[in-house]
Amino acid sequence: MDNFLISCWGGIPKKHILNEDGSLNAGRFKEIKEAGINLVPICGYGVEQQDHKTVCEELSLCHELGLKAQLADNRILRALSEKENRERLLADVVRDYSAYPALFSYYVTDEPRCEAFENVADVCHILERLDPAHETYVNILGNRAYEPFWGCKTYDEHLTRYMETVKPSIISYDNYHFKKGAPADENDKYFVEFDGIRRKKVDLHGFIDNMEEVLAYSKRYGVPFMTVILVLEHVDYRNLTEAELRYEVFTSLCYGVKRISYFTYWEPYGDRDPNWEHIIMLNMRGSMIERSGEKSVHYTQISRINRELQALGDILMPYEVKEVFHIGDDPVNSKLKYKSSGFGDITSVNADFAALGFFEGGFVLAVNKDYENGTTVTFAAAEGKQLKHYNKKTGIWEEFDGKLEIGAGDGELIRVE
Repeated sequence: MDNFLISCWGGIPKKHILNEDGSLNAGRFKEIKEAGINLVPICGYGVEQQDHKTVCEELSLCHELGLKAQLADNRILRALSEKENRERLLADVVRDYSAYPALFSYYVTDEPRCEAFENVADVCHILERLDPAHETYVNILGNRAYEPFWGCKTYDEHLTRYMETVKPSIISYDNYHFKKGAPADENDKYFVEFDGIRRKKVDLHGFIDNMEEVLAYSKRYGVPFMTVILVLEHVDYRNLTEAELRYEVFTSLCYGVKRISYFTYWEPYGDRDPNWEHIIMLNMRGSMIERSGEKSVHYTQISRINRELQALGDILMPYEVKEVFHIGDDPVNSKLKYKSSGFGDITSVNADFAALGFFEGGFVLAVNKDYENGTTVTFAAAEGKQLKHYNKKTGIWEEFDGKLEIGAGDGELIRVE
């Protein structure tokens, strides 16, 4: 796949897929494309299963719109637990859908524990044998889970067993860290409103540490990786600003991810009763599309981010990240490499709080880790080398003097020539 893929959880709910006359609602698929999402979930998390005819029509429409599709099918879920029926169930799925050109991957499961890896691996390997042209997709836990969730003693053991047993074609994980804390007072500079109450912003430990860990496994096994970006406000996860969304996206890209997924596009369980207790219990709100079907402010924000992400992701897609360095103390991550003396043809970097991903081909992605304020990052290049900055709004490489203004939480791409 040559293009950077942008996907999501929580696809279009069943009751919004069809028009009143039973025809497919093409407008909803155009809407997801306009948001900059090019790998669309068919069924999947929080969305009820659809009938065979509708799924076929969705796959055909995705192809017409130039979209790829990730298919979730209840028979794959059954195959995980019905070993005696596994081959037949998976063969039926492949028979039904493998010929559709929009199909990119089969969704298998989310966040399996270690003891489930053998069954997950068997399902993935059968699908890959029956249909080698299409990827199998499994998302695993991040490092903030702990032993009862991993099903083993350490996160390293969890990752190792996953890689050795499942042998994924891409490593996908989620780690959400932007939370709302105790009530804020008038002295708290940064806070978030929640049901009329000002609450402190809390950033949990290990968001970037997790990228360090997964990048190491990606390099060790020669398997690309991706991450899932928090959008949905739920439980104690806060309603994010555009700068916080940018921080998640561009920090991930800085670490060389080859794909990004958003949690979530449509508010989960959007095809069920709007008062369904699961939504109330988890305080779910603020997806890109609300339960009602209306666009939220996050739809506009992420559409804007995705235009820039797609441009930078496509440029960096053929290149591997060589090193990632940080500048400025980061108290919520402990595994980072700090360096301001430069790397390769960059002889020095001056910044307050930044992450710098150095890629093959002379590319450097600089991320402002301050998601409240803009900053200046200054680069110096080796003698005889020229610095260029990619203007992600115009799509033009521009010469610059080494001084780069980066917005709150944002990322900018430069190249040494």
